[in-house]
Amino acid sequence: MRENNTMSGPNPKTTLLIASGAHALAGQTYGGKPYGQHLQEVAHILRSVGFSNEDGQRAAFLHDLLEDTEWTSKMLMEVGFSEEVVAAVQFCTDAEGENRKARKAATYKRVREALDSNSFGAAMGVVVKWADRLANLRACARDNNKGLMKMYRKEAATFLTAYMPPKDMVLGEVFG
Repeated sequence: MRENNTMSGPNPKTTLLIASGAHALAGQTYGGKPYGQHLQEVAHILRSVGFSNEDGQRAAFLHDLLEDTEWTSKMLMEVGFSEEVVAAVQFCTDAEGENRKARKAATYKRVREALDSNSFGAAMGVVVKWADRLANLRACARDNNKGLMKMYRKEAATFLTAYMPPKDMVLGEVFG
């Protein structure tokens, strides 16, 4: 794990603008609302449980960018995001596949390998991914979206297994 987790990159407010703008350009909404509201909810969940440093906020705002927009990891690095933030975003990004089941199977395999490596980016990514899932579940309950809730329940066991950090991973180091 890194001892000093102070990184460089666009500030969190600018990061939110970048991510929200990219999702808007891709024509995406979240529950019929601007996608930025979902990104803010994920960041809020992190802050509410004490994970409030700027890199955590950056990763929360960017967590769906690679999966849902034309942005690439290289582009994130070019605008100044740290390798650790980019690694966390990559961690949160589903693998490609012909359907959801194939994407999730490939993603969960990659996630387990990343978590077993005990890398800083994976540690940051797992905390963001848990906050993302909680935000998704809250939205399903708020919007009475029974179809999505059923899907998340069906995936719960494999999600929990894939995203459970190893016992020796010190998550507190990630967000200071």
